[in-house]
Amino acid sequence: MIVERFGVKLRVASTGVQISREALKNAAGETWGVNETWQLSGRLICDKNAANKSASLDPQILAIENLFSRSGGDLKLLHTNGARSSHEMLDSQVVGGVQVASPVSFGAYQNGEYHAFRTFTVALVGTKRLESYTTEFLDWKESLRFQGGGPVYGFVERNEGLPIKQRFQEFTPSYVTQSGRIVGMSKHPTIDDIPFIYPASDLLQDPDFQLETPVRVGKNQFFSYPVTYEFRFGSETKYDRRSPNEWRN
Repeated sequence: MIVERFGVKLRVASTGVQISREALKNAAGETWGVNETWQLSGRLICDKNAANKSASLDPQILAIENLFSRSGGDLKLLHTNGARSSHEMLDSQVVGGVQVASPVSFGAYQNGEYHAFRTFTVALVGTKRLESYTTEFLDWKESLRFQGGGPVYGFVERNEGLPIKQRFQEFTPSYVTQSGRIVGMSKHPTIDDIPFIYPASDLLQDPDFQLETPVRVGKNQFFSYPVTYEFRFGSETKYDRRSPNEWRN
């Protein structure tokens, strides 16, 4: 097999490629993507006709280090005839691009290492979003807080004897606070994504809407866009008890 990166085809003796995948799940346990890791291992062979066999390995070592010194670039596994295989990690199709997870490492200096040959390992990783995952949200939690609506009682304190409990108000304004946190996959959710539990005409003020910094992955690419919000409703009559929004999409 042949490994290709940045258009450079790497054909070395005893090349090994292990591809492992880890599922990425949203807060509801649904898989939205996978972390795919390519663990590459290989052996560089010296020039048997060179006077200094160790020195003949140096250009190959430098080439390997340069090839895997930076993130980005397509990573492909080709057949021995150069034909495209089913395994590839394209930089434009992974979140944040292809990343170097473990830089190039070399084997212990023994048993012919850095004389007849030089073994190396390197690991690259990319986060792929599943095409079957169509939900834009990664998480959504919401709560409702109910206040007021009924009578208010208090106590009148006396110089002598026990305090006297009295009803100060027969009715009080009724308030409901709808608050939560919602996380978008590729952009910040908007206020239109969050249904009001009670009529918008009952809002006491403009909604409190706070956007947080998304997660940065790789070079200037982002995902996971959090928003916290609070809507405060008020009425002269007591609100009926309703349930918070359910995360359905």
